[in-house]
Amino acid sequence: MNLNLVSRYRNAIMGIGILWIVFHHSGIDCQGLLFAIKRTGYAGVDIFLALSGFGCAYSLSKNENASAFFMRRLNKLYPHYIPMLIAFLIIGWNSSNALTAFTDIFGNLTGFSFWAKVGRRFNWYIQAIILFYALTPLLYSIVKHHGISGLVLSVAVFFICGLCFLKDDELTIAVSRFPIYIVGLFCGYHGYKQTKTARNSLYTILIITLGIAGVFILYYIYYNKDSLPVYNVFYPCLLITPAIVFMLCSVFGVIEKYRFGERIIAVLSLVGEYSLDIYLFHIVFFKYFGLLLEGKYESELPHTASVINTVLWVLIIAISVVLSIGYGKCVSKIESFFGKKEKSQRHIL
Repeated sequence: MNLNLVSRYRNAIMGIGILWIVFHHSGIDCQGLLFAIKRTGYAGVDIFLALSGFGCAYSLSKNENASAFFMRRLNKLYPHYIPMLIAFLIIGWNSSNALTAFTDIFGNLTGFSFWAKVGRRFNWYIQAIILFYALTPLLYSIVKHHGISGLVLSVAVFFICGLCFLKDDELTIAVSRFPIYIVGLFCGYHGYKQTKTARNSLYTILIITLGIAGVFILYYIYYNKDSLPVYNVFYPCLLITPAIVFMLCSVFGVIEKYRFGERIIAVLSLVGEYSLDIYLFHIVFFKYFGLLLEGKYESELPHTASVINTVLWVLIIAISVVLSIGYGKCVSKIESFFGKKEKSQRHIL
């Protein structure tokens, strides 16, 4: 597998990932295979975390200062996050208590609200990623200096930690994702050192085989969840995600040779570039309009598709993506106005 292709198509892959997440969070009624794709849209987050680790490894390879790295990450996150957080807290606000307002804002900005499970919480991913960033320099150092053994040990430690949270549905959704993030860090460190022609067919076969095994494990978990001692649909994504990234790189490598393929990749890359804004915006947008239109949000049950339902949600998704890109551009212009010369990275890294 040529890891340079991951770097080349990273934005396009993130475009696929964010559209999958948006589809998962939508209220589109569907059945069969389409419903299976919708239901497993949480795997888009695993794609983000793997690519986030990949990008963070590159960032640390240029400057391993832990505090500088952490501040760079927050500087990329907060200008886009804070306005959406304020909008989220204003919508449905039912308290005049200033202390409650301060607690909600502070808790959501630091991640405390999620980990302590207090107050109104914007979204688990945004708050959890702050802890991911804080631990990244240490994890990067381990995979850098200890190679495969460091990777296996780190993944094993966080895998076991995740098992400790299996009875907590809210926290396990984040803790269970640490292993795939570490895999992304490992691949990122080694990928940026790899030559353009470097390939390893053995690794490719292994990745595909593990991906297929992960799909079967996920299928087994879904259809036997009532009889299993533990239930976690996120761990199989540790096997599935690298295979998805590899296959997308292969597909993009083929279609890029054609004009239509170039256009598809360009559109997906644009969506991926603004994936942070799309993620933030759709949390607020879907929460409000989803409840307003149908009184439901993130439905996990299959429903017979209807023309009205499909048209409404396609419009909501399209409007959400377009407004998100516009929002991201506005935030970037404001950053530039205040003297931030470096081009803002808008993807969710």
